[in-house]
Amino acid sequence: MKFIIKLISILVFLGIIVIAALYFSLNKIVEKGITTFGSQVTRTEVTLEKSNISLFSGKGELKGLAIGNPKGFSSNNALSLDRIKVSVDVKSIFKDNILIKEVLIDGPKISYELAGKKSNIQAILNNIDSPEKKEEQVKKTESNKKGSQKKVIIDLLTITNGKISLAMTALGGRGASLEFSDLTVRGLGREKGGLTPEEAVSVIFNSLNKGVSGAVSVSAGSIKEKTKSIIGGVKGIFGE
Repeated sequence: MKFIIKLISILVFLGIIVIAALYFSLNKIVEKGITTFGSQVTRTEVTLEKSNISLFSGKGELKGLAIGNPKGFSSNNALSLDRIKVSVDVKSIFKDNILIKEVLIDGPKISYELAGKKSNIQAILNNIDSPEKKEEQVKKTESNKKGSQKKVIIDLLTITNGKISLAMTALGGRGASLEFSDLTVRGLGREKGGLTPEEAVSVIFNSLNKGVSGAVSVSAGSIKEKTKSIIGGVKGIFGE
């Protein structure tokens, strides 16, 4: 009997060690995955200060996520996301489709830089949707036909309290500030039976680009007035 109790105690102790190891390594895996995968997909530098997601509840935060600008743009980052709240269905991690219940991005700082008729956000979107990326995706799909490919479903994506800094390359990255209307998207990937990580990033950036472009378009008149003092001799930058 003593031997059985001792054996059970050892197994319980080992179980605690395994769970602890998973708990502490989970966020390292998330941090590494976001920075490595994000940089590959956007072709820009992606950094993350910290991930704090609970293995047990699936809830947590990502802090200090920054997406750099593509080449040809002068401002440091295209997006600075200080705080992202996430809620994941833990059970789904072991299934083909990972269910993300909610992603809440509060207070993002968006640098929308114009270089001629091109914007940095659109440039990143072009990187994500480039023919090379699509070819890579086809190869990945073919290589994963024998096995299962992980996909994601995002039930609720909310972007709130965003600030847009309209920058112009011709002015060294200076410009005007705008408010970003709150954005809510539901059921991402539901109809398609899940999205690949690349598809999810593309959909989110498309939504973001439409929201930012809409804000810039609606505020075009006031933007011109706000930036007259710094534009100086640069004419026609807004199509005038």
